Amino acid sequence: MNNRRTVLCEYWLRSGYCRNGSRCNFAHGATQLRRPEMKGAHPEDVQLRKAISGETAPPARLLEWREQLASLPPGRQLSFEGLRPTERYALHQLANELQLTHMSTGVGDQRRLHILKLAPEQESPKAEEAKRRPSRAEQKRRKKERMKSTVSIQTRLQPTKPEDGIDEGEAEFDAMMQELHVG
Repeated sequence: MNNRRTVLCEYWLRSGYCRNGSRCNFAHGATQLRRPEMKGAHPEDVQLRKAISGETAPPARLLEWREQLASLPPGRQLSFEGLRPTERYALHQLANELQLTHMSTGVGDQRRLHILKLAPEQESPKAEEAKRRPSRAEQKRRKKERMKSTVSIQTRLQPTKPEDGIDEGEAEFDAMMQELHVG
């Protein structure tokens, strides 16, 4: 399999220069970029990869899996076995999209993919904690409020510095009084 120039060169991306020049195995720009060859790949895998990347419409099998997973009742599980790696990947992507719990078990030909829709009472501790925990925006807002209250408390507690025997508050008061008498 020849995958020469199927990935952009990192050196060229960073600086616009690559010391290997035309000998570099990586592409220098979009014009040199090629699609990876999938020699020997199962025809359905090629079709699945293109569908996952959004290049083509999803095949019937992918649509069938999506329907099965979407209609999965809470607390129930589906197990898939005898899948090729690309098929497992496609199912993992569907499970992520539908926010279902999923995992692969086994090795080699014995590999199985389990997809579970948790019942409301079965939700994971992380999900429960996320529900109780305030959002990131709320956390920032609360922190800002704490900072404001800390600053205002500090300013109230700071002793005033006397200037020529009169503290700031008195000087401010005297200035206001003069404005009232003058105006």
